[in-house]
Amino acid sequence: MASGIVIKNVEIGGKRPVVCVPVVEEEKSLILQKMEEIVELGVRMIEWRADFFTDLMDKEAVVSLLREAAPIVKDTVLLFTIRSIGQGGQARMEESDLSDLLCRVADTGVIDLCDVEYFDLEHAESLMASLQERGVRVIASQHDFMKTPKPERMWDTLASMRAGGADIVKLATTPEEAQDILDLLSVTARFHNSYPKTPVITMSMGKAGVLTRVSGELFGSAVTFGVVGRESAPGQIDAVKLQEILDQVLVQGVGDGDPALRPAGFIQHLPGLLGQIGHVAGVQADAALGDAQGPEHLVESTDGVGNAGVKGVVGVHQQR
Repeated sequence: MASGIVIKNVEIGGKRPVVCVPVVEEEKSLILQKMEEIVELGVRMIEWRADFFTDLMDKEAVVSLLREAAPIVKDTVLLFTIRSIGQGGQARMEESDLSDLLCRVADTGVIDLCDVEYFDLEHAESLMASLQERGVRVIASQHDFMKTPKPERMWDTLASMRAGGADIVKLATTPEEAQDILDLLSVTARFHNSYPKTPVITMSMGKAGVLTRVSGELFGSAVTFGVVGRESAPGQIDAVKLQEILDQVLVQGVGDGDPALRPAGFIQHLPGLLGQIGHVAGVQADAALGDAQGPEHLVESTDGVGNAGVKGVVGVHQQR
């Protein structure tokens, strides 16, 4: 039985994170071409970042593009996002115009998921309900490009979005030190453990936070964003490489089933990842072994947000 949300035979919130690739092209023909390219790579989820679209303010143009995209994404989960400037995107729209456009997009029947910037909209909850009435699942999101909030604040952010009616909750933060990454992972695991029926997506942005993009299976983040061409956020990994890493990395010794349900420790071996990023938050790649060295630099204590902290995981290593 699926523990998460199943769309087009893709489970979001199950044991394995789903790789999603954003489309950030500006012209209609290039957007459709990029979608085809991503589907041909076998990616199961696409995010159309419509805030990059040159004709975003022309609602008919947005609807028309989606109708042309329908046969391309018929077997691929499609997330529709208009990211505002305040949340790291390109769009500047009045809330009434945004809400009207999102509802018209939902009415096409082409999109499966819609991003709603929960804390930036006065009527976010009513908008989410309207989208859900149209058969679209909602990802409530919050992005912090300046810092990583305290664990209690991150927990409240996720819990508030869930209480507001979101199907999926998403939080992206920016690390200033290694402890920020651990705090985010610990909050993620605690939320996944507490609300297993509400998929959670988290990431720590930038190069230092790359670890959070490959550890969803361990800590419970349901979707990880890869890139084919241009990235939409700092720290995204090439989608093909990202899928290879997820395929090669095994989590062992974390108990039966969901690792977030057991006390954890941290990562001892990350050969595939370190080959990609070289250096993450004080973890050095060993030239001879290709293994991560010095996890003690990452793990000190993360006991501020419950028992799902990151202590005691017995190894993540490459499948031979």
